[in-house]
Amino acid sequence: MPSLEEGLDKITAKWIERMRDSLVDIAGDSYSAGMFHASTQLKSGLSFKVAEADALKYAEAYEKRLVETGKIDVTEYIKDDAGRVIGFETKEIDWLGNKAVETRNNLADIIKKGIAEGKPTGLKISSTGKYPKGSIAADLQEAFSDYKGQAASIARTETTKCYYNGETERYARAGVEYVQRLGDETDACDICKPLIGLIYKLGAQPPLPTHPGCRCDYRPYYPEVGEVFTTAEGERMMFTGAEYISANTT
Repeated sequence: MPSLEEGLDKITAKWIERMRDSLVDIAGDSYSAGMFHASTQLKSGLSFKVAEADALKYAEAYEKRLVETGKIDVTEYIKDDAGRVIGFETKEIDWLGNKAVETRNNLADIIKKGIAEGKPTGLKISSTGKYPKGSIAADLQEAFSDYKGQAASIARTETTKCYYNGETERYARAGVEYVQRLGDETDACDICKPLIGLIYKLGAQPPLPTHPGCRCDYRPYYPEVGEVFTTAEGERMMFTGAEYISANTT
């Protein structure tokens, strides 16, 4: 019979594997969806064959990174004393590795606490599919329910991130140089609201999603010939009709 430690290791590994697989499953489809959405913004077509090949390549790289490192990117926003967003920093974190340690420790604590309190292990009730209230098994079932909610939130965030990456890649290939942030100012959060409408050099824009449930987006920004506009970084630019030149005064 396996020991408690071995059992916890096995359960945790299986749970992490399921989370990883669920993220990989949505990566390619979300990436291609972002590419097609960008094409509608560009009012240009996109070959399904090209999109499929790009999505497969992206999904393979995404899976390789998760399997080999367990890491994902997170964006942290820098605010001034007044709470205004003045910058951002994207970091790589060992999310799956950290989640594995956290999950295993939580499960171990539940079991050890239950044993110390004299709780029964609990047998599943066939009519409900649940375990008797007050049992160790019921406590574990509740914990896994919470984990599923956390996993769903991560999956939604990663889905949006893959979608955004596909969209950005499509813009880059089309030669887009500047993008403008879109969002609903009436119900935007405190982080997103001051960013709506800002213009960024493509590649310098804050990654999306800004937070779980973020509905912001970017679209190509095409100024009129001779128009002077200011980027989010404070640089004044002018479009001559052939190129963008600095309009900053010296």
